[in-house]
Amino acid sequence: MTKKTGAIVQIGQKYIGVSFALRNREISDVQVYESETLSNLKEGLGGGPYGIALHNSSGYLFNLTFPFSGKRKISMVIRSEMEELLPFPTEDMVMDFRETSGGTVLAAAAPKMVLSEIGVFKNVRYIGLQSLSALYALKWAGRLPLKDYLFIHFNGDSVVILGIKDGEPAYLRQFICYEESDSFDQAIAEILAEPDYHPAMCVLVSDNEDAGSRKELIEKVHRIHVDIPSLHESVGTSALPPWLWSGLGAALLALSPKGEVNFAAERRAPLLGTGKIVFCALGCLAGVALLVWALFYLNYSLKQAAFNYLDSQPVQIYKSVFPKSPQIRDIPRAFQEKIRGLERQSPFGTNGTSVLDLLTDLSSKIDSQIDVKIHDFTVDEKEFTFSGTTVSFAALEKIKDTVEKLRGVSSVDLQNVDLAANRQVRFKIRGKL
Repeated sequence: MTKKTGAIVQIGQKYIGVSFALRNREISDVQVYESETLSNLKEGLGGGPYGIALHNSSGYLFNLTFPFSGKRKISMVIRSEMEELLPFPTEDMVMDFRETSGGTVLAAAAPKMVLSEIGVFKNVRYIGLQSLSALYALKWAGRLPLKDYLFIHFNGDSVVILGIKDGEPAYLRQFICYEESDSFDQAIAEILAEPDYHPAMCVLVSDNEDAGSRKELIEKVHRIHVDIPSLHESVGTSALPPWLWSGLGAALLALSPKGEVNFAAERRAPLLGTGKIVFCALGCLAGVALLVWALFYLNYSLKQAAFNYLDSQPVQIYKSVFPKSPQIRDIPRAFQEKIRGLERQSPFGTNGTSVLDLLTDLSSKIDSQIDVKIHDFTVDEKEFTFSGTTVSFAALEKIKDTVEKLRGVSSVDLQNVDLAANRQVRFKIRGKL
């Protein structure tokens, strides 16, 4: 399948663009747009995905080591770690990183101001520094050695040196190189002096015209073979500028940016930033609101079901509340009358006898030598009923005589007398008030 992709490369104060078609690792239909504005480059690249390769001096690279591994854990502390290394507050920087080995990460940062000058384009899938884009392109083209090697990228006066060990960056230097300074030779010497690092060769990529002289100097001073890979020979087309490895890498990364250091990824999904925290908080609030709504709806449904039942079974409900009432037709009106009657009813019997006084009288006048237990006491309009147990039938007769002598009590009748299993006498006494 043919894929269309492209890239915008920052060259000093201007930008150039490149687009091409990719099919089975073959590049075709190459278009180069030089000295164009960003808006014109956007139109020239069309609607396909593309990447942006920033000048090395526009950002910062770091090789950091942490006592733990895992992107989630590292993302929680990397901003505070880089706070001391960056010249600007981390709030003003866009950052991303990838873990190269257990606890070791390759991190990059660029000022938000630099990215704001580029603007937000819909189809941008990758934004990174040119050194990393060029390294990716060299790897894709098969121009990197299998053993350890030294990678040097000149971007004007800005230099990035990466010591690659076991396929991953292990040593890093980034600086501005002036002709009268010996910082370049010192940086190479420091990396080559590492006791456990023995690169087989050096890969040099430069957009300057003095790449050949740089190669001779490195080979002479540091005694290491230097290779300047040709873009024409590597990809089989002469339409691309020979030094435009970074443009090729950014275009390829736009097709598959996952797992690479990518500033565009943070623009879409910040690393545990405020936006993610706010999003999680809003999600929690939405969940709580949904739960509260569900509980309110359940409460309403249960009440509605109870109301429907009460509305459909008026006769049974009336009989359960007033079992001694006669059969009636207008149940709502009967309920209203009963309720009014209950509201008017005093806590005293019809003859002015207090139910509480009746119980007090009964408990005080029963002989203390009689063993009796009252289980329940019920008052229904003009009648009262209570039941209990005692030790003998003689004691039961004395209890009945005591009840008959109570003030305001008449027609005392002994009912439901039987002998319990423990030889206790169960009884029920009914009377009128």
